[in-house]
Amino acid sequence: MAIQKARFTCRVKGAFPGVQLIGSTALGLVVIGILGVSGVTLAEDAAPPPGLGGDSANRIHDTKFSNETIEITLAPGEQMEYMLDIEQGESVLYSWQVDKGDLYSDFHSHPGDKDKYPENYWIRYEESEHGGSHGTVVAPFTGPTGWYWVNKNEHPVTVQLQLVGYFSGNKIAFRKLPE
Repeated sequence: MAIQKARFTCRVKGAFPGVQLIGSTALGLVVIGILGVSGVTLAEDAAPPPGLGGDSANRIHDTKFSNETIEITLAPGEQMEYMLDIEQGESVLYSWQVDKGDLYSDFHSHPGDKDKYPENYWIRYEESEHGGSHGTVVAPFTGPTGWYWVNKNEHPVTVQLQLVGYFSGNKIAFRKLPE
């Protein structure tokens, strides 16, 4: 596909070059006036990109980020909840997958300060039945964030969970074998 360049020229027929320059300048001023009235702004006058609000998107930490890989085997029918403690505004990159089959998965957060939220308040990020998930979470509040998994397969599955970010206190919150 060829790119065509637009060329605009303003000429007054039979005019001297100086008159042509005045005509071009006048046309340019008219175009600038129209753009100004229509609400088009120059880049210098534009607002910062959405989400930045004039603040830096960079965050400096006093400590190094955590980088962990966890492997957990779930028996057929077993349920487990694996949670991380994350401070409000901190982020964690995650990737989990199973060696074979699919798992029921519920990725969610609970507020740590329960007095500021309604009873049994929590946020679900993703509910699915598949063999893995990958993404980033930014904690909306300080508190536990993690996964509830159920192995609905007739065979054991091993979950490999990779975590990189600012979190602490990662642990199995509960584990229940089928009766």
